[in-house]
Amino acid sequence: MPTPPVAAPSTVQKVITIKSASNSQFICATDGLTDNQWLYCKSGTPVSFTVVGPLNNCVLKVSGQNLYFSYNATTGAVKLWSNSDGANFSLERQSNGTYAIKSLKFNQYVWLSSQSPYITGTGKASNTAGQWYITGL
Repeated sequence: MPTPPVAAPSTVQKVITIKSASNSQFICATDGLTDNQWLYCKSGTPVSFTVVGPLNNCVLKVSGQNLYFSYNATTGAVKLWSNSDGANFSLERQSNGTYAIKSLKFNQYVWLSSQSPYITGTGKASNTAGQWYITGL
């Protein structure tokens, strides 16, 4: 009897929200879901992101929008952009159940300063400011 063909594994896209371990607030877009808008960790409606790709090399696309979790090249501030250029990340699970979000372009971690997330050399996966709870994974 011939062996039946094995189906190729399908890529499952997961919808997630991201919450800071530092201030216990979700990433939100209080200025609106539009191109070139800052993201914050403060009171507001959490942004739902769709993880596109494997966790070690993915983009975080705003669910239902053509916007991506990205950065401002001048300041390192995390923003929404209308293209995924340079927006590849690794979501690294930590031993305490949080995740570190690492920019693959800059080889640096996303971290929180007050209510604003940044991607700069200051971010460390071992610091609370660089740790994130990700729901939906």
